Amino acid sequence: MKTNQAPHKNKGSLVDFLIKNESREEDKNE
Repeated sequence: MKTNQAPHKNKGSLVDFLIKNESREEDKNE
């Protein structure tokens, strides 16, 4: 179960990172 949780948590962090990156790019564009 621990192995299954690790990737899942990583995926969430990656999505969060991507969203934050996109928000930053939009800010720069404006």
